[in-house]
Amino acid sequence: MAMHRKNSLALILILACTLFASPALARDGGGAWSRLPVPEQQVLAKVKSRWESLPPDRQQRYRSGAQKWLAMDPQQRLRAKSRFAEWQKLPQEKKEQIVRNLAAFRALPPEEQELIRQRFDQFNRLPPEQRSELREQWNSMPVRERNNLLHQRSIDTRRPPMMRR
Repeated sequence: MAMHRKNSLALILILACTLFASPALARDGGGAWSRLPVPEQQVLAKVKSRWESLPPDRQQRYRSGAQKWLAMDPQQRLRAKSRFAEWQKLPQEKKEQIVRNLAAFRALPPEEQELIRQRFDQFNRLPPEQRSELREQWNSMPVRERNNLLHQRSIDTRRPPMMRR
């Protein structure tokens, strides 16, 4: 009986070590630059010198971006480059606000995210003059009124609150 208990304890220790060591082994060996596919290495060449020192989650984000880039057609790549250049020109405060807004959006329930996407699509389908008019209305509103509109849950989801008349 004591031998059975000793073997069980050894088995549990081996399993625990395997479970806890696996992520560390994966981080150390799995993130090596030489193990990246050549196309990813080409896309990520600018970070090669510091690749080994990047945290695993950061490496994964870079790899994910490289994979998306490789899957794009030339037109999509041009658009992505243009948008990235615009992003780089933004002041740091504006970038931080965008990141906060994105985090808030991702924290919403999927139904609300979909509603926002629909409203955004509706807005973008409007003629430029009407979009401009709505932007002017929005910018002229007191902050409190804007916040009320942003946080109100509307039953009529066919049109954004600002577009209802």
